[in-house]
Amino acid sequence: MIITATRHSNHAASLCENTEPTIRLVLRFAVLLVTILLLTAACSSVDPNATAPEVFEQTCARCHGISMAGGTGPALGPGSAAETKPDESLLSAITNGRARMPSFRNQLSEPQIRGLVQYIRTVQGDG
Repeated sequence: MIITATRHSNHAASLCENTEPTIRLVLRFAVLLVTILLLTAACSSVDPNATAPEVFEQTCARCHGISMAGGTGPALGPGSAAETKPDESLLSAITNGRARMPSFRNQLSEPQIRGLVQYIRTVQGDG
């Protein structure tokens, strides 16, 4: 009986040891999936004739939310930290990317990027 109990406790310890690498593998897969989704969002083409709200919906809403309340990315709407940032800061973030946010320099034209900032300001109530 002692042998059986030892065998079971060894088996339980072995399960715990095997769980840690599995968790790490799942976390790596999750990070990879998020990266792929962000790159897909960054690389999708936008109609050059799209309005600023359409551009926002196609490129920004996935992370910032359709109502700009935030999600994967920070909130941009009324009362958000973005409301206090100068336009140049928003232009730079969209153009060059920042932290987890990808650059949209190759997906959006300068007028589209400026239009996005103006649209964000309008939604914030400053435009």
